[in-house]
Amino acid sequence: MRPLPAVLLDLHEDLATGKLSLRRGRVAKTAELVNGNPVSTASTPRDETLGHFLVTSGVISEDQHRNAVGRASTLGGKLGEALVALQILSIEQLVDQLGKQARHKLVQALRWPQGAWRFDPADQAAEGIQLRMIEVVLGGLRETAVEDLSRLARLDGMTFELTTRGQRLRSELRRTFGEPVLASIIAAAPMAEIERAAGQRMPVRLAIDAMLMCDAIVAKSTAVGLGAVGTVVSLSRTTLAGFASVRDKLPAEVQSELRAGSESEELYDRLFEDDPTLTQDPHKTASGAAPIEFVEDEDSGLVSEDLLAAASALREESARARQIIAAEHQRIQGADCYALLMVDRDATREDVDDAYQVKQAMFERAISGGLDGTTRPKVDAIRAAYREARDTLADPRKRAQYDRELAGGELVQAPPALDTELEFRKAEQHMASGQWTQAIGLLKTVIARSPGEADYHAALGWAQWHAGKNSPEAADAARGHLNHALSIDPDHAAAHEYKGQIDAALRVDDAAAVFHLERAIDLDPARGELRRIERVLKRVLFRLRGKGGVLEARAWARLARLYFEHLDNASGGGAAAANARRLAPSDGDVIAVVQHAEHAARAIAEPIRAGWREALGDPSSGAALVRDAQAAGHIDAAFLAASTMVA
Repeated sequence: MRPLPAVLLDLHEDLATGKLSLRRGRVAKTAELVNGNPVSTASTPRDETLGHFLVTSGVISEDQHRNAVGRASTLGGKLGEALVALQILSIEQLVDQLGKQARHKLVQALRWPQGAWRFDPADQAAEGIQLRMIEVVLGGLRETAVEDLSRLARLDGMTFELTTRGQRLRSELRRTFGEPVLASIIAAAPMAEIERAAGQRMPVRLAIDAMLMCDAIVAKSTAVGLGAVGTVVSLSRTTLAGFASVRDKLPAEVQSELRAGSESEELYDRLFEDDPTLTQDPHKTASGAAPIEFVEDEDSGLVSEDLLAAASALREESARARQIIAAEHQRIQGADCYALLMVDRDATREDVDDAYQVKQAMFERAISGGLDGTTRPKVDAIRAAYREARDTLADPRKRAQYDRELAGGELVQAPPALDTELEFRKAEQHMASGQWTQAIGLLKTVIARSPGEADYHAALGWAQWHAGKNSPEAADAARGHLNHALSIDPDHAAAHEYKGQIDAALRVDDAAAVFHLERAIDLDPARGELRRIERVLKRVLFRLRGKGGVLEARAWARLARLYFEHLDNASGGGAAAANARRLAPSDGDVIAVVQHAEHAARAIAEPIRAGWREALGDPSSGAALVRDAQAAGHIDAAFLAASTMVA
């Protein structure tokens, strides 16, 4: 299937005017185009609404967002009008942020691994702020790039050349990805030489991958074998997948899962960028091999090496099968029938039947030896999804109805109303203070009002898990809601994070736990180095799990500080602090981070600042604000509060 960035540039080159509709799972977006450039966008995810976009971008605070939502809900009108009325934003700032929000909605869809799109031409042009499609696509791909060496390893040994589109976009490509990269491509340099010319490995591979997605370049590979001297085979991004195994045809987010090793330690080495200090073996010799003592007595009673090798191979095969099952089960969540069977939209009935037979046969062969009580439900679900997709696409009437639904059946869904959002905010406050039962009641109310919102289902699953005291029964109840959230939005980071934490806590499916935790991190790559630190800390915790003691507790405490001080994740910090306190309640580092967590919880449950604004003459509330700011390490805020009291 043609990548969305290439489709957007196709529409730009055609100077298309009309409405572009996008869909992945139950996530829907629309973009109004004028002469091939977007002028306005709309989307269903709650986290892409104006208020959440402004909070995530750091333009407004959570308190300002809450006040604006309350005003808009009480007096009527839109959130932007409320922000201007409260003098949080000027009109000029609001217009500027609306343009950035429109761009953000389109950028977030650029790397969808599957999805459906439809373009409806229009004679009359829509009104709005016109964005540059080329900048949206090229800049958006650069901003949303995920550093995944296992996926980008397919570029090894390749050379590249500009397509006709690439020739037209030379100046744009040079400005976005740099002169050394473009000059090396024009000179037909191999991948290794391009990396040397640019001086960096990962940025170069990400730039090449982005240009392939745009159809700005094509890859070439030197043919190997007898009589292949000087022969070059030209490969497009789509053709490359045709020569790979079935695993390489899967979405990018599951390829690392399928290539993972057999044991949990090896699995983490594959999924995470390895830190040599975490895996160094002190017993290794200078040559890199650990010394082995051989027993010369033939009748030593030791198990033969052949039997050990056979047992190891069997264990590895079983582990790999479980990993394939976990990855394929995740891939089918929210995928449409075409993506399930990996067929084109114009596939004939014979194509569909053939694809079903091939997909089923390859899956069954890949999972042999991996069936057990924990994997059988997932395998049954995968088989049922294959059958349903085949039955739908093979029947002309069902397929016609399905195509109509796929094109626009749920595109009219709107984000939740402001009063529903207010109820959800109350539920979040209950969750932050550990009042899980009250949160569940409110979450069920907001889901009844807005059942298609992934945020609400993910939060309900997390609340069910905690309300049930983290028991296996609570996990079963939580997974239903989390799976529902992922069926709505397969790229929902919180749902992946919650599923990963639950699986890791119960220790029944390590492969699934690592997959979901890794996916949650990859879905928020914008934090850069901070996310890499989080990745290493989670890896350390995975290795220390169950061992207890101060070492594991301090790792949890460090993760909590990362969440509180840098990633603005109060709920994650609170959970990490609670784990640290459970393991080592008397450790100094743990006590400090627990106190930080308690202050953060009080700040949410009892907004001192709001109370002080309403009663500036009350010294007790002012003193509490000073103490809170000082305890949180915000010395400037404490000084300002004290100065205001004196004034």
